[in-house]
Amino acid sequence: MNPHDNMTPEDELREQGLQLVTRLVAVLRTSRSYSIGNRAFTGQLEQLLEVLRPTLMASGRAQLVHMDRDLQLNGVRVPLKSTSLRFQEQLLSELALRGIAGVEFHASLRLPELEEFMRYFLSSELYKGDELVAACRSAGITGAVPVLQVVPASAEATPPSEANAVPAFSAALQAYDDALAHARALLTATLFARAYEMRHLKRLVQPLVEAAASPEPTTVGLAWASAADEQWAHGVHVCIVSIGMGHQLGLDRAALTELGVAALLHDVGQSSLETVPPDAAVRDDAARAELQTHPIRGVEAIAGITTLNRTSLRAMRVALEHHACTRSGYPALSADFKPATASRLVAVADAFVSLLSLHGERGQRITPAEALSMVLGPGGAGFDDALKASLIRTVGVYPPGQLVELDDHAFARALAPSAEDPERPIIELLTTPAGAILPASERVVMPLAEARSILRALPLDEWPDFSADSAAA
Repeated sequence: MNPHDNMTPEDELREQGLQLVTRLVAVLRTSRSYSIGNRAFTGQLEQLLEVLRPTLMASGRAQLVHMDRDLQLNGVRVPLKSTSLRFQEQLLSELALRGIAGVEFHASLRLPELEEFMRYFLSSELYKGDELVAACRSAGITGAVPVLQVVPASAEATPPSEANAVPAFSAALQAYDDALAHARALLTATLFARAYEMRHLKRLVQPLVEAAASPEPTTVGLAWASAADEQWAHGVHVCIVSIGMGHQLGLDRAALTELGVAALLHDVGQSSLETVPPDAAVRDDAARAELQTHPIRGVEAIAGITTLNRTSLRAMRVALEHHACTRSGYPALSADFKPATASRLVAVADAFVSLLSLHGERGQRITPAEALSMVLGPGGAGFDDALKASLIRTVGVYPPGQLVELDDHAFARALAPSAEDPERPIIELLTTPAGAILPASERVVMPLAEARSILRALPLDEWPDFSADSAAA
């Protein structure tokens, strides 16, 4: 009699769990000597798929996770045996190194996708936790998924209540947070040296395109723009504003997606400017001259990491031209050369976001409303009036993050413009009419009512010292 004939489904999962742990560790060990694509490494992946096959055929998935101090496969504890103990200890160490609880495989998994997953999974020094999840999602990998946290099946779901109801702007802020996480995974300087396809960036941009037409636009994320933002975060903010402007101008979904990709990459040439101080106030003439080379470097970077197609060529042109849209811009172009519409649009969005980020810390020079007025005024000389109008419709007269005084003398923070009237923002109440600062739990997010009005935009020296926590977050 075959001893496996009397095995229960749980017994089979225990046995398969032991085999899966051993195969995963073998893959990790082989990766130290052979690169992805090498026949020896491919052979290990083929064996891993073979081990996964029975579980995937039976359940459609194989979730191997660290839970309750043990490894579990689809909720069944993998037994500790003297022959497998060292493999389990090593796998637990590797999972901890990547900041994840485990990995879930799906029945759709094939060898090419498993190889692509391993490109991110094996780079433990670059991808950890949320970054690993975001990178795999951006790459379109669905057959193998990192698991961050496991909720026991026996845990009872807590019914929602008024106290923990979904806050306003939750969908918009989720799209915004996802975009930041994906951009960080794809656009950091150390990662940008590796080739990848434009479809990854298009996938990142698509939720932002969808949100541009929704009642909760992702421009709300601009309320937290900061002078400390890294280049990839700046790219996301310019992308959000550019897509919003394009939406106001009537661009279709495909055009908005390509515009968003170009906006994400517009400043990618700055990734190679390691000797240029981030603070403009301390740059000398040599640093300023080097900074002006970043449009050319951006074109070279995009050309070097992608295949040439319509999207990449448009992104290269925007990278080259977005600082050449004014008389004093750079690089110098011939007098009869006119930058592309996308370049001029991104130039306006970039100018606004660059000024907007200066309000990120108390004591900085300008407010969001002042940033907008500078782009609309002398600071935006040379920008098209139609593009300036689309910027106002996108961020509102009181841009996200601007503090205002209402007609009852209460203070509020503008979060996003209403679709009908850019002068009437969606606001978050911060104080009572008497000036008492409201705790975050008591702040209300609401459209400015028709019967209400804004007296003025507050200058920075009148901003109260309130908590950065927000009812919209």
